[in-house]
Amino acid sequence: MKKLNLLTCFLSVYFYEIEQKLNGTRNELDLITFQSKTENTDKFLKHYFKNYLSIHNSIKETKIEKLELQIDTQNYQINTKELFNYQILNVFLPEELTSSQKQEITKSKNSIYINPDLYLEISDGKTLFYEPLDIKSIRNDTISDASLQKISPFEWVIFIKKNAHSVSVATGFYLTSFIKKVYSADYIFYPQVSYKNLVKSNRIYRIQNNATLFVENKRKTEVDKIELLVNWQEYLATQWLKIIQIQLTKKNTEQINWINTLKTIPKKFLEYIDNLSEEEKIKIQQKIQKIIN
Repeated sequence: MKKLNLLTCFLSVYFYEIEQKLNGTRNELDLITFQSKTENTDKFLKHYFKNYLSIHNSIKETKIEKLELQIDTQNYQINTKELFNYQILNVFLPEELTSSQKQEITKSKNSIYINPDLYLEISDGKTLFYEPLDIKSIRNDTISDASLQKISPFEWVIFIKKNAHSVSVATGFYLTSFIKKVYSADYIFYPQVSYKNLVKSNRIYRIQNNATLFVENKRKTEVDKIELLVNWQEYLATQWLKIIQIQLTKKNTEQINWINTLKTIPKKFLEYIDNLSEEEKIKIQQKIQKIIN
């Protein structure tokens, strides 16, 4: 098994244990007041988890003896003792990272550097790994805002749901919490994530049976969700084209709110080119090609 898979195995057990600890024992989460009405911007929660994860930094005390991980058609079984050499050395806020650490993260992820809420510096005894982690506080069920535009489907997230009487925690991949729809504000489309969606999925696809933890990731069946998270502009354009191709009824299209907004663009365009000569239409087509390219 490759190290990347071993790291995934470690984190699968680790975040499961963190969730169980926080939901099953007394902690200070209920004493933390949400900093803002916007939710998920609470710096106090980030500092709390920075300290909490630094203390609870391994799975050496777990009672889980075996992990069975299924990723699409690939099945992995591993004794958790083989993961005991993995340990979280540091938990960084993004502003605490050095330039060299940011470069190393960019190199290892093969992407541009982005600012999650926390970065976990993990060692297997030989190699250092940097894993982004987001902390999302929530009062109701869903979040839709600009902070979700650059998330990765397989980035880890901790949801903290707080009401007047209790605090509950859920952990998992962003993909697991994602609802396949977008929220529009100021002509910008945001993905929407749901605490309940993550909890429900965990109950189905992450199960502990005696000393074995079963985790199933159905990535191939979540293609639409991944496409929407990775490139929502392309996804919306594709959905609009499908509606034109299959000629959905007005009733069906009105159920998709953002489609109503997009209707105005082709309507105006068709009205504009309707009165153009063939030569002018060719020129417009050339202009559009230049814009696209």
